[in-house]
Amino acid sequence: MPGMDGLSVLKAMRAAAKDLPVLFLTARGQVADRVEGLSAGGDDYLVKPFHVLEPSARNARRLVTRMMLLELVWNFNFEHNTTVVETHMSCWCAKIDEPFDIALIHTTRNAGYSWHGLR
Repeated sequence: MPGMDGLSVLKAMRAAAKDLPVLFLTARGQVADRVEGLSAGGDDYLVKPFHVLEPSARNARRLVTRMMLLELVWNFNFEHNTTVVETHMSCWCAKIDEPFDIALIHTTRNAGYSWHGLR
C-alpha cells in the first residue's frame, strides 16, 4: 500500500473502531509475518495467491442479509436509503464470478448473499 503499511493501517483502525474485523490479504507469507499481523490485532491472515476454498470461512453457504452487511462492514445500525451494498457486491461478482464458469457468490433476490465456494 502506498504511503502506509498494513500494520500501521491496522493500528489506526483499532484506535478508531476496536471491534472492526480485520483480514490481512497480503503477499507476505512468512510465519513471522503472519504472527506479527495476528499479534498486532488482525482477525485473520490470508496470503496471496490463495486457493479459492480458503476464504470459505464461518458464513459459507449461509445467507448474509443486506442489513447484516451494512451493520458489520459499514457500521450502519439503521436502514439507509443507499446502494452501497449492491454496488460493492456487483464489483465483487464481476471480479470473482464473471471470469469463471462457476459462480461462488450467490444472490438471493430481496434476501441477501451467500458464498458457496467449491466442493
